[in-house]
Amino acid sequence: MGARNKWAAIAVAAAIVFASTPHAQAEEAKPAIRNLAAGLDYQWSEQPEASRPDGARKLTDGKRGALNVSDPAWVGHVKGMTREVTFDLGGSKSISQIKARFLQDWPTNETLVPLTVSMYVSDDNVHWGLLTHKATQLLWGDGPPRDETYAWDGAADGIKSKPGASMAYARYVKVAFSMHTRAHTLIDEIEIAGADGKLAGAEAVPAEPVGLLPPGEATGGIRHLALFYNGHYPQGKGDWSKERIVPNISYVNRSGEPTDWMFDGVLYLGLQTPEGRGFNGSANLNDWTWYLNKTFAAGGDMDQLNAATAEVGAKLNDPAHKTKVVLMIPDPGEWMTDFGDVDGDGVSENFNASAVGAEAALCNRAKAIQWYVDQARQLWATKSYSRLELVGLYWLEEQISTSSDGPATVKAAGDIVHAANLKFFWIPHFLAYKSYMWKEVGIDAAAFQPNYFFEEMGDERLEDAANIAKRYGMSLELEFDDRMVNDGVFRERFVDYLNSGVETGLMQNGFKAYYQGNNAVYDTALSATPSTRVLYDWLYQFVKGTYQPNDSAPPEVEVRMNGQPLQSGVVVPDTENVRFTWEIQDDDGSGLVQVTAKFDGKPYAAGTEIDLNGKAGKHELSVTAAAGKTKTTSYVIEAGATASGLMKQVDEYRAGGELPNADGYRALKSHLEMMKRFEGRDEAEATKYVKGFNTALDRLRQEQGISPGAYNALKEGVYYTIGSLAQDKPAEASSVEGGLAALAAGKAVDGFPATRWASHTVDDTWFQVDLGDSVEMDTVRIDWEYARAKTFRLLVSDDKQSWRSVTSENGGRLTAQDGKNTIRFEPTKARYIRFVGIERETFYGYSFYEFGVYDLNPKAAIPAIDGLQASIGASSKRVTVEGLSMDGKLVDVNLKVVDPQGNVHDAGKATVAETGGFRIDFPLPGDLQGVYEVWATAEGMNEPAKVSFEYKSDDRTAPVTTAVVTPDRPDGRNGWYRQSVTVTLTARDEASTVTETVYSLDGGTVWHAYTGPLVFAADGTYGVSYRSTDRQGNAEAPQTIRFAVDGTGPVIAIAEPVDGRTYASADEIAAAFTAADDGSGTDEAATVARLDGRPVRAGTAVVLYELELGMHEFTVTAADLAGNIATRTVRFETAAGIDGLKALVERFRSAGRIDNKGIATSLLKKLEAGNVTGFIHEVEAQAGKHISNEAAAVLLRDARAL
Repeated sequence: MGARNKWAAIAVAAAIVFASTPHAQAEEAKPAIRNLAAGLDYQWSEQPEASRPDGARKLTDGKRGALNVSDPAWVGHVKGMTREVTFDLGGSKSISQIKARFLQDWPTNETLVPLTVSMYVSDDNVHWGLLTHKATQLLWGDGPPRDETYAWDGAADGIKSKPGASMAYARYVKVAFSMHTRAHTLIDEIEIAGADGKLAGAEAVPAEPVGLLPPGEATGGIRHLALFYNGHYPQGKGDWSKERIVPNISYVNRSGEPTDWMFDGVLYLGLQTPEGRGFNGSANLNDWTWYLNKTFAAGGDMDQLNAATAEVGAKLNDPAHKTKVVLMIPDPGEWMTDFGDVDGDGVSENFNASAVGAEAALCNRAKAIQWYVDQARQLWATKSYSRLELVGLYWLEEQISTSSDGPATVKAAGDIVHAANLKFFWIPHFLAYKSYMWKEVGIDAAAFQPNYFFEEMGDERLEDAANIAKRYGMSLELEFDDRMVNDGVFRERFVDYLNSGVETGLMQNGFKAYYQGNNAVYDTALSATPSTRVLYDWLYQFVKGTYQPNDSAPPEVEVRMNGQPLQSGVVVPDTENVRFTWEIQDDDGSGLVQVTAKFDGKPYAAGTEIDLNGKAGKHELSVTAAAGKTKTTSYVIEAGATASGLMKQVDEYRAGGELPNADGYRALKSHLEMMKRFEGRDEAEATKYVKGFNTALDRLRQEQGISPGAYNALKEGVYYTIGSLAQDKPAEASSVEGGLAALAAGKAVDGFPATRWASHTVDDTWFQVDLGDSVEMDTVRIDWEYARAKTFRLLVSDDKQSWRSVTSENGGRLTAQDGKNTIRFEPTKARYIRFVGIERETFYGYSFYEFGVYDLNPKAAIPAIDGLQASIGASSKRVTVEGLSMDGKLVDVNLKVVDPQGNVHDAGKATVAETGGFRIDFPLPGDLQGVYEVWATAEGMNEPAKVSFEYKSDDRTAPVTTAVVTPDRPDGRNGWYRQSVTVTLTARDEASTVTETVYSLDGGTVWHAYTGPLVFAADGTYGVSYRSTDRQGNAEAPQTIRFAVDGTGPVIAIAEPVDGRTYASADEIAAAFTAADDGSGTDEAATVARLDGRPVRAGTAVVLYELELGMHEFTVTAADLAGNIATRTVRFETAAGIDGLKALVERFRSAGRIDNKGIATSLLKKLEAGNVTGFIHEVEAQAGKHISNEAAAVLLRDARAL
């Protein structure tokens, strides 16, 4: 063999060797599939919640979280925007599978799996190729903790943009998951299965186009699609007249004349039939026929649109302009069994798969849709509209059904629409199931609903909705309704939509749909109020692409209380009525700024009088000014309770018949008199008498000697004066609803009646306060919000470790009561106090406005006779002794005098007068100078009350007393004082010391010791005689000043509502009241009645469902001709019940606030069956759709109360 052949043979042999071994070598060299994410770092688009941190690669540490939210392996997020987690694999690798695991624990721990999880890959971390969108298969619902793993499997799912590929070849991986509006999202492990290098079947994934759907071929040329709801509505709101249409399809000036085109497309859609069946799945063939006939009737909705377009075209000199039209396709409900015969075979179509099988049910739905489309096209052709162009049909159902053939139904509809050479439109809601597959089911144009307008959430929702729409290739809907006219919050949300539309490119580039409720565009266009009309102008600018983002802050607002500038923190007597007004500073006169206010969380109209009687404590006035953005300023107003104020209240309740027990009335007055003596000088003594007052008040209640309203109002004064031991102390709780600072534990101890703590929806919940030191307590008052407990415990501790119950009965288990729930127990000392929820009463967690802790137990006994005062006239040598009956009984008081030598003398007997006090004069026994002691006893007293006085007789010159009257002149008409008159007496004696100043109100018959300024609050003509006595008993000749006071308003009687009565929330009552004044006379023009702060005229029917459930106040305010104001308040309760709910459903149905008879019938049936939970679910589902938000709120409120 030659050399060439030899080497050739060697080469062939080598080739044979290599050819015979490649498979074996390849199998050995092929990289193994492994978890590429194991131990890998990653980046979050938004960091997890601080309470659920991602400390050390929790998503890739291989430790799978247990089915327990407390397991620290779970990483948590709540609210806000779609979350993204991105992995850098360090180089391009072959990726065969991606898994992401989530936890669901609802409602116990408010945790839900994501609605949608999306998975992407990229080569540059900028441009992303889509692998998959995965919808939850677990679905949202109540139940025990469960997990769900969302997975892309290349072998099974493939890559849509790369047919035939079974693996992705990329460096970066991104997992994105949607967020619920209030639930937590917990994620643990993310696994990325793959291998190094590029394996067979691995392909680079092209970047997915990201952007909003532009107007064009897919949208039938429509740029701006206005939604016109033309189903059956009360008051004809479903009938679109030419006049209503013109301001929508054209921009009209303030005279209502068109000056430019506006919306170029109109979507006609109906929600319900006259029979109350909904087009969202319960309407039948007759209903579908009714809708088509209504829409295409002579002079009907479509004719009106054609006429409006022609009229505007003529006025704008554009007669060729046509409005593009989209018509809805009703939802052929999957549960429908008797739709009607559409194909003439004598058999009613059945859409229910469980009845006829999935294939037949789908076929029957397609038949119905085909019939509907054919009918619509025939009617359109018959009409030959000159100014309209039918461009498409709209799928009414706002999500793809969760059933197995949900997508197939939409796909069948799309095929039918396309066969008719029309476009297929859709507007899914933010939480729509499988909305990402809109193109797969044949939809041409989709506008995504942000749903930001309808509930409180951050404006990042608009950005998130835009991002989702761009990822899915959809565009967006702008949402607003008439609430933006009168509510600054909704006004700002509307502006947020416009601003976001500019920022996200929607205004410039996207197809747009416009939800306006029913009539918002028309109402704003024709409004004569500048701050309302400007909303229409801004909308027009947006349509034209000229709108500029409006983030301008509103001007400052000066707020006044009773005519004076209001400073936060002001303290006013709780006997004072207050009014608030405001003025816009530097107002340009345009009227574009809107100002609204709330007092203690409820809407407040400028100038409305607020009676603070019985409302001692902190209150908050929030004033909101709205221009482009809103600014809210809060003011704290503290209503203070004093002895004088409480006395005034007690007198008013006595005069009004609410305090009929005379002994109790006198006891209350006596304790307040003693409190007044020490107020501001000796707080310990003042507190002693406040507690005595409280004891007397409770005794009156037990004896039914006081009305509930009077008792509650006076009790508020007690709580305020004593003060809560928990106020402004550190508070904490096991959970806070949504982690919101506005609902934090400290809100229940801040002293404000409208702020509150709220927990998660968990029975086993605690709330506790650190009182700062070990203190004695005997009362806890919890002011519940609707979300109250059913049962709970109160525990105390000195170390936060060992806890004991404050009550022993029922093992410490307490039953909660609606409203202000007072729990009394034996006095105990502790530093910490804890509320422990056992069982919730409602679907929600626990929430209360106040958690007050009080020490009301009297520490010192108050004798039956107290407040003794003694004086002596030096010249007359007569001793005067005065005192008070602390239990209010009209008893005889025996007096004895002990002279300086210790001799005891009988001083006689006095009888307690109707005023609650007694007075006795007697001669000084003997002539001894020095200190005397007076002993006073009454039946049942073990120890006498004592007081001393000193007698000296050297001086013969009497003191000189000066009287000063404040105010110095009458502030009423005809010489009357309208306010309390204060008389201040000042006595001087050059030669001695003044020991006594006395005054008389009856011309000198009865004299009273002067201890401080005299306040005359009661109506009447007064002559105040006064004189002073020095240490020697020298008394000056009486002097007299005279004045007249009319400080009390008219006497008010309220016949309806009846105090203390419980009415059904569905009832109506007619307000009935009278006012009379025996003083200066009643000013009839100033008599005003208010229900919960809102004006009510006599005889006016009051619809009780418009009120919140629970206690309400009906207050009548009347003034006399001197300008004095009196108020009378009765309190009644509105309560929910099954019968009441039925009546409300009927009422709302009649009023059109439930616009679907089928839904109303369904609701009534649920109530008949006692299925309140089902009732609640259905109302929640239809809120803002077939049930107005206002009616839904009432029905949900009443149902949840059950």
